[in-house]
Amino acid sequence: MSTFEGGRVEDFDMDGSFPGSDQHDAHVHAAAVARGADYVLSCDRGLQEAAAEDVELPYEVYAPDEFFLLIDECSPIHVREATLRQTLYWLKKSGKASMAEHLEKAGCPQFAQRVRQYQTRLSLPKDLP
Repeated sequence: MSTFEGGRVEDFDMDGSFPGSDQHDAHVHAAAVARGADYVLSCDRGLQEAAAEDVELPYEVYAPDEFFLLIDECSPIHVREATLRQTLYWLKKSGKASMAEHLEKAGCPQFAQRVRQYQTRLSLPKDLP
């Protein structure tokens, strides 16, 4: 699996191949196809509906919350380790690690609950603020 360098796709053709009903999503489809994306993360209902229909898309569409839950289901050790690292980072930086609150505000309430559960089980050093 690779990532999109710089996070932007600028070289794609709008060829009319997007099968969804919302043509405002066609540019996302064209960019995903141009880069050979396996996954598209989007809160956009049009993309999610196109993926849910019996239409063959060359990628899977996930809402961010669904995707992060999938990552946790496939590799919980990595999510636990990332939770520990981020918790330590934020505790040292600001004295609190309210990652779950930020995830909820970002539209990932179910994943926020998982992170909250991992945080309750952490063994943290005693010398933290």
